[in-house]
Amino acid sequence: MRIRRKLRLAWLSAALLLASCSDRGPNQPGGLTGFVAPVPGQVGSGDELALNERLWKSSGIYSYSYRFRWECFCEISYVSTVDVTVRRGVIVSVIDVDTGELLDRGAFARYRTIEQLFGFILEARDSGAARINATYDKNLGYPYEVFVDYHPSIIDEEMGFRVYGLVVHRSR
Repeated sequence: MRIRRKLRLAWLSAALLLASCSDRGPNQPGGLTGFVAPVPGQVGSGDELALNERLWKSSGIYSYSYRFRWECFCEISYVSTVDVTVRRGVIVSVIDVDTGELLDRGAFARYRTIEQLFGFILEARDSGAARINATYDKNLGYPYEVFVDYHPSIIDEEMGFRVYGLVVHRSR
């Protein structure tokens, strides 16, 4: 029993150490706003989310690429950094940054368009997540750093993501 506890503590320490070494910011310094969802029952739970989603939709951007990484206690292939390309609102390619490999279409379901990332935040809020931290791009409104803690008393069920360096493409 003691050995299991020590092993779990060692794994947790290693995970925290690796997370602290990651590249923490997007390629858009200074263009940020933040949102922290209140504890269920507090007032004003979605104003910033709705404002930024409207800002994104008003930009009329449907074709773009961005670097993406899920942040969770998940299998390694799930949290790999990838380059996502969206054309006319549909994901058309996902490339593993470390290997340069194009992922097969079946793996595309793990990833989201920017519109779907707003949906991820909304679903977390509507499910009564204990804590949601979201940071949005000041100019375009898209979420680029999100952390969700669904249950404060449960370890390793948190989920989040990072979006880096969004590049807008002309629709073809």
